[in-house]
Amino acid sequence: MIHINRPYRGKAVKNQIWTIASLILIILCCDKTPQNPILDTDGQKQVRIQHLETDYVPAKPATDGILADKVNVLRFEFEAVNFNARRLEFFGRAEFEGPPDDREHAVHFKTDTVDPLCAEDIEFNILQQVRRSDRYVLARPKFPTNEYAPFEGEQGKVKKWIICEAWGYDENQNRFSIQLAE
Repeated sequence: MIHINRPYRGKAVKNQIWTIASLILIILCCDKTPQNPILDTDGQKQVRIQHLETDYVPAKPATDGILADKVNVLRFEFEAVNFNARRLEFFGRAEFEGPPDDREHAVHFKTDTVDPLCAEDIEFNILQQVRRSDRYVLARPKFPTNEYAPFEGEQGKVKKWIICEAWGYDENQNRFSIQLAE
């Protein structure tokens, strides 16, 4: 009698059964997994921020490489609700008037410095300390990007901006996160 050697398929079948059984178990148990815990925001540092106005004014950049002959002066008011800080940093997005197509661009402000690309003839306030419950009004520049050149009319003006993230720094320059309050 002649025997033909066939590969042993028992191990492959067992692996398939274990895989199917594991998938069934995962599917059946998914709705029974615990939810993420509710965050305790009572101890979280919070800041309120509100956009006041945007002026689009003639300016001459202090550095080469920027074609803009106008700058957006963004004014906003903020309040550190429950903390003191050496300085704050705000990160967000701005949308400019086109053409070209409207796109979002990064916005980054610090309370203790001003972007060195700003023209010298426009004054911006600088804060050395941020105190709890005090309200501050800041003005910060935002030059349009060169893709908006030749900057005719309102082309390059910030038409909408939003702050998405805030960070604080203590006296030792240690960074901490801040929740945006409504």
